[in-house]
Amino acid sequence: MSLLSTIFNSDPARISITAHLTGYSWYATNMSHKALVTRRGQILYHIFWPWMWFGRTFLGIADLVTGLLQRHMIIDHLLEKALKEKGSRQFVELACGLSPRGYRFMAKHKDMGLRYIEADLPQMAEKKKKILEKAGLLTKGHEVVACDILTDGGELSLARLAEKYLDPTQPTVVITEGLIYYFDPATITCVWRRIRETLKSGSGGLYLTDDCPEQRDHPCFFILNGFMKIMGILSRGRLFYHFDSDKTAKDAFRDLAYNETTVYSPELFYDTIPIPRTRLPGFIRIIEAHVDKGCA
Repeated sequence: MSLLSTIFNSDPARISITAHLTGYSWYATNMSHKALVTRRGQILYHIFWPWMWFGRTFLGIADLVTGLLQRHMIIDHLLEKALKEKGSRQFVELACGLSPRGYRFMAKHKDMGLRYIEADLPQMAEKKKKILEKAGLLTKGHEVVACDILTDGGELSLARLAEKYLDPTQPTVVITEGLIYYFDPATITCVWRRIRETLKSGSGGLYLTDDCPEQRDHPCFFILNGFMKIMGILSRGRLFYHFDSDKTAKDAFRDLAYNETTVYSPELFYDTIPIPRTRLPGFIRIIEAHVDKGCA
């Protein structure tokens, strides 16, 4: 089989090209299990590596792996904060793909009686569950279930997931990582409304997501823009910007009736957690949007 065939052949579980790449990137940086590695991801990682090294070394920007580590570690840090300071005991990771967060988080807190729900489209959820079961990584309280975040009702809806798997008396944390870029603003806005309704209908909680604003004043914006286009081609679609500043992100979530929203840049965590540093400001942002119980 040729290199191109290995990369672009149809996948039986519909894992996106970028999911393969991020899956191997986590493994290459000691943040994942070999069971979650694919040959396709390994090939893509090594194809991109020289360009990533050049950008990181000579331009001082966050390359793909640096950005992945930054966003992943910051979200992990905010999950720990929600657990310890807010008393959150149940977590939902939507469009989980090959993310290692679920099994790592549950292994770290195995004696706390937590509930961690990973969700994805049916074929991907089934594949992920089998991988985790075979590797012995699926523990008590950790579920992998089918969910379609684009539907308002039915068995695959987010509302149905909450009804079946979540305790409405406990605050919930909902996570999406590496997801929102694949949807146009109108579509992802509907997803954010569904997430708010899910949190509001229970005991409230928070939503965590990464974002990459359209920072046209960044000295290396042309590289970011080019990368977004390449990733869109690889994923056979288009990647979207949703905000042009931290303020517009906060305003958007306020308009969606989230109660409080904070937007974090990687630089804010340089002295808190061991994330990779860059000379130039980072591209990514982490959005933390709170929903109070039963808010209007």
